[in-house]
Amino acid sequence: MSFGKRSARARRPEKPLGPVNLDELIKRAEEYDDLYLNVMVHSVELYSDRSDEVIEEFLSRRNRETFNLTNPHSKRLWLIELLNGFLAEHRQRVGSKWREVERDQTAFALVTLTHKGWVCSQNNIQFDLARAKQKVRNALAGTNFIANFDAALYTNEDWTTEGILGKLVSFHCHAVVWARNRSELDRLRKYIRPRFEPILGNANGARFDSLDTVDDAVRALAYQSKMPFLGYRTTVNQKGKKTQVSTPKLTFLSRWHLFNELNKYSLFDFSLSGGAGAHILRTARNRLKKEHKASERSFQGIPGSKRPANGALKHRQNRSGRRIPYL
Repeated sequence: MSFGKRSARARRPEKPLGPVNLDELIKRAEEYDDLYLNVMVHSVELYSDRSDEVIEEFLSRRNRETFNLTNPHSKRLWLIELLNGFLAEHRQRVGSKWREVERDQTAFALVTLTHKGWVCSQNNIQFDLARAKQKVRNALAGTNFIANFDAALYTNEDWTTEGILGKLVSFHCHAVVWARNRSELDRLRKYIRPRFEPILGNANGARFDSLDTVDDAVRALAYQSKMPFLGYRTTVNQKGKKTQVSTPKLTFLSRWHLFNELNKYSLFDFSLSGGAGAHILRTARNRLKKEHKASERSFQGIPGSKRPANGALKHRQNRSGRRIPYL
């Protein structure tokens, strides 16, 4: 995408979204989190020999102050601090008339980074988070950004990692980036694209989506902090180009594999930032830890957690009594 001349996808909508409503944005995020929580509780009940302990440790509201990456209750606390901190910093920087002058003083983009080296099999998940974060920092050096890693599982794509075949898992990074003008972002796009090796037939591994206003940037921050409820599948369009669409139809076994890897991390491990974003992220994290008296923990995952899949997966009830269908 060029920031000088926008593509159809990046063109401003006929009806502007308008000022962001944080309460409504957070409410929608919580509804999405509830879907994630329901299917994850069921996955743990199916595949863990000590499901009650695992649910309490990694998914319960009672244990949210450990800020484990897999806990949606922890993420809700984090999202509120992050969004408020981002808006506060922006308003302070541009002054009292921030909505009127933001177009002249700041340009925003949502940058999505994928890389062949971050791909693995769901049956043998291998991801060097420290190395991946350093790669992103090197690419975005000198810019203002807040970024978050995520994992996407593709239901119709296979990958082999160290001789073990399984559904493809693509770790990737979303970053809200801002600069003084769109030309700076355009130069950044051209600079970093060769650094990321694309996958699944994509032309490049660095996608830039223009964000017109700070309100759009806030929505993007909420999006990149989402819990991994949806999976993806690839399709081929009429021009023969492979595209991807989201789907909730992940098997419980696939969800279990992802959960068993992600619960080794804290929520803050998957975040990174630079420039003005570093101050925002650090301030939000420190306030959250102070307010909720979060203890520093090193998560080691679930010992003895894997067990064979059941021969026939049946409907089961979660703790709310609701029946969860096999997805």
